[in-house]
Amino acid sequence: MNIPMFITITKPNVPKYETITFVCNTLEECKNKLIVNLKNIIYKQIDYPDDVDDFVTIYWYNDNSMDNDFFDYQLFIDNTWSKPWTLQELYENVTNIINQVDIQDSIYNNKNYYDYCSDDES
Repeated sequence: MNIPMFITITKPNVPKYETITFVCNTLEECKNKLIVNLKNIIYKQIDYPDDVDDFVTIYWYNDNSMDNDFFDYQLFIDNTWSKPWTLQELYENVTNIINQVDIQDSIYNNKNYYDYCSDDES
C-alpha cells in the first residue's frame, strides 16, 4: 500500500514554511518517518517541556505571540486526508528519542566518569 504523506514545518522568526513529502508502505513507516524528521528539526540542548504547546510558545517561537503549531501533517489513506496521531503524541515520541540519545551520549562520553584523566589538563 502506498501512503502519501506531507509534513509542513513553520519556521520560527521567519514567515516561511517548509514542506516535506513522503510515500510510505505502512502507517508505522509513516509514523517513524514523521518522528525522525521532527526530531532532526526540533533538536536543541534544552529541557523539553512535557506539553507541545509549551515547547511551541517558549522554545520554538521564543515567547513571541504566534498562533501556529510548529508543524502539521496529513496522510492520504482510504481516499481521505487524515491525521492518525495527535501533535502531543508525536511530540512525546520525539522527546523520548532525544532523551534516550542524550543518555546514550553521556554514557559513552569518557569525561562523565570519575576516573577520567585528560592529557590536556594539568
